[in-house]
Amino acid sequence: MSRLIICNNATAGITRSYGNCYLHSIVKEGAVKSFPRFSRLLDYRMYKNNELIARRFTANAFNKSIRNVAIVAHVDHGKTSIVNQLLSHNKTKSSSMDNEDLEKERGITIISKITRFKYFNGKEEGIINMVDTPGHVDFSGEVDRVLSMVDGVCLVVDINEGVLSQTKYVLGKAIESNPNLRVILLLNKCDNEYGWETRGLSGTVETQVLDLFDKLGANAEQMEYVTLYASAKEGWCTDDADIASQLVFEKKTKDLAQNSSMQVLMDMIWKSLPPSGIDTQEKFSYIVNNVGNDQYLGRTCTGKIHSGSVSIQDSVSILSPPSSSPVINSSSTPQLSSVTGIFVHEGISRVELSPPKAYAGDIATLTGVPPSIRVGDTLTHSANPVSEPIPSQPLPPSILSMEIGANNGPLLGKDDSEHNTSQKIWDRLLFETDNNVSLSLERCPHDNEKSIIYCRGTLQLGILFEQMRRESYELTVSSPLILTTKKDGITYEPYEEVIIDTPNEYQGVIMDNLTTRGALFQDMQLSDRDDDQCRLIFELSSRSLIGLSMELATLTKGSSIVNHAFLENRPSEKLSGNQQRKKRGKLTSNDHGKATLYALSTILQRGILFISPGDSVYPGMVIGERTDGQKQQDLEVNPIKAKKVTNMRATGKDEKSYLPPKKTFSIEEIVSYMDPDEIVEITPKNIRLRKKELNPTIRAKMAKQLKRKNKA
Repeated sequence: MSRLIICNNATAGITRSYGNCYLHSIVKEGAVKSFPRFSRLLDYRMYKNNELIARRFTANAFNKSIRNVAIVAHVDHGKTSIVNQLLSHNKTKSSSMDNEDLEKERGITIISKITRFKYFNGKEEGIINMVDTPGHVDFSGEVDRVLSMVDGVCLVVDINEGVLSQTKYVLGKAIESNPNLRVILLLNKCDNEYGWETRGLSGTVETQVLDLFDKLGANAEQMEYVTLYASAKEGWCTDDADIASQLVFEKKTKDLAQNSSMQVLMDMIWKSLPPSGIDTQEKFSYIVNNVGNDQYLGRTCTGKIHSGSVSIQDSVSILSPPSSSPVINSSSTPQLSSVTGIFVHEGISRVELSPPKAYAGDIATLTGVPPSIRVGDTLTHSANPVSEPIPSQPLPPSILSMEIGANNGPLLGKDDSEHNTSQKIWDRLLFETDNNVSLSLERCPHDNEKSIIYCRGTLQLGILFEQMRRESYELTVSSPLILTTKKDGITYEPYEEVIIDTPNEYQGVIMDNLTTRGALFQDMQLSDRDDDQCRLIFELSSRSLIGLSMELATLTKGSSIVNHAFLENRPSEKLSGNQQRKKRGKLTSNDHGKATLYALSTILQRGILFISPGDSVYPGMVIGERTDGQKQQDLEVNPIKAKKVTNMRATGKDEKSYLPPKKTFSIEEIVSYMDPDEIVEITPKNIRLRKKELNPTIRAKMAKQLKRKNKA
């Protein structure tokens, strides 16, 4: 038995009963009279005892009912926690977006991820595609490439910290990328009573954000953003400051559940952001935002459909942007392939789209694409292609470079590495640049066995090298070099804004340290939360920024927080003698073998140790840092010397030797710490620092030549 239901002027419905369940199907206007046209069904809803128990969407239903939004913020302001709460609210199987091992260990988002929510508010229904982006400045390239796919951003700001360096960067990029892009401001961590009272109710943070919009040149429509108050920790969100106050001070979570759930955020995204619908009758065009390889499905790509539609078995070809490398598109004939699968993301899971057809405005993953496809390419139908590729936003230039090569030290292959040749390392780095658009790679001009990688920061490469060592790679890394450009005979170098939160007692120490590095002091702000805290703002060249975080951690006993973001390229200034980075004197091994407790306890009087008894050492390996009277001079020591054993008995007892724990480094820390004459060995089991030249005689000659050159 079936009956006809007229839903509204645009749609009509047919309901079929199956026992105590019935299926309601919405179809396009005019399709009711012609039963064969029921293949154009848009939406399936299953009811049981007048209660909605299942709902299935097709892509065609929402080509005009899709919202694409990116969630952006400074690091640790709670972006991923907000998305995780949305996943829980929508009862998605995945409970966390940060699913990579390094993301869990570091507590940061490294790779941007897309998830999909089914939206239904009782009247309207559709799809919300949300992109969770990294917040650290070194991964800002992920934010740059995502903005081409979305129609709006949700800017998350920690109400306790306010606007920070990366907040300015991501909002500036969003405003610059599209004048029609809409912004939703979400003030997070409002559950902190003191922060809410002093910075929320007073409007301090909202004033900071409004001033930032004005400073970045937002247009009138972008200035009319909506403000929400939320606590990702407690799982509530509201657009009413009075309700937020009740939730913060009176903890009336259950009483106000209807007006303070994550549904408020979804409703605001739906109302405030424009739909992504484009005419589906146009030619198919699709911009690639992410590429990958699946062991069963082959080459995959994720991106947004800008026009038309795509189905399984459609023949597609690549249109590359003019800036693409000629190596990639060396073939004059277009590369064709047939789409074998269309997928979407629910949480972190990839699920097949049903029916397998995606329309303009949606974000989808395609399989069966040409193997040479790259980020920024445009896919189109080979039979009816678009004339030009979809334009994409240019990426900011790289800031630093590093030389990477195979390990040539005495301990090569001793740490269970599987990939230790220069070609294997090159292939792995090339694979990384395939998807990470902020990295670029080239062969070293003076040594074909080495590669030069260009990146945005040391943390970005530290994460990459950590992934490689976990994949059983063994390699060496040189000290980072800041990239400069020349224009009209003037050398330009990158400058960054540095924001330091520190206790007042270390304010003078930090000012002295930054001044010696050539920093320009901009502002000092006293903390609203704590009378003993202040915020110092500087502008500093990127070359002087290397190693700053480690030095300040030592000077302030780990109580300072350093944030920085790229500002612009400025004319390079020659640093005076007291402004140049001082060389640290190192303790260098002069023999090979196993380090002994007896030898290390003697060397300990000279400085800080990087090794423990029993560790393997060899000539030229750095085993510590000098802290005695000659801090800038290297010292050759013997860490394997053993205590002489005789059969003569002493009258007194031997003193027990004691060693404090060795100083350990993460990869990004040791890369910032190393001197230009040193390299880092990265193996699956160890991270070692050593001299580039292992022979001490040759090293001494090179040091003398460098000293003469500097005097000249």
